[in-house]
Amino acid sequence: MQQLGETGDAMAKGFMDELQKVLDENPRDDHYWILVHAKPLLNQNYLGKHAIRQVFVKMNYEPPPLLGTIRIFVDNKKGAYKMEVFPHDVPIDESVYEKGEVSPEIYESSFKLGNCIMY
Repeated sequence: MQQLGETGDAMAKGFMDELQKVLDENPRDDHYWILVHAKPLLNQNYLGKHAIRQVFVKMNYEPPPLLGTIRIFVDNKKGAYKMEVFPHDVPIDESVYEKGEVSPEIYESSFKLGNCIMY
């Protein structure tokens, strides 16, 4: 039987493990940013359902704040990081998903990031 909080705890641990992996891979960089976003898996999971995964992207410049992402500034000189979360807390017109359209603002932000999200 699943315990209360078990799924959330596992998700948080997975997030922190991936974050620690990026931190460990870049100990000599004075400062950098990490952009965390979700990306759909290309294949369906074992239940035949589509799934998403978290993607951690190290960046040498400050990414813009995008809805549904987490932006982390890492300062290795101070041994600290600052995390900013940009949740989907703004009403979204879901009809755009049916048409396959993206708002000009989201497209422009993605384009500035080298299309690392919108592909």
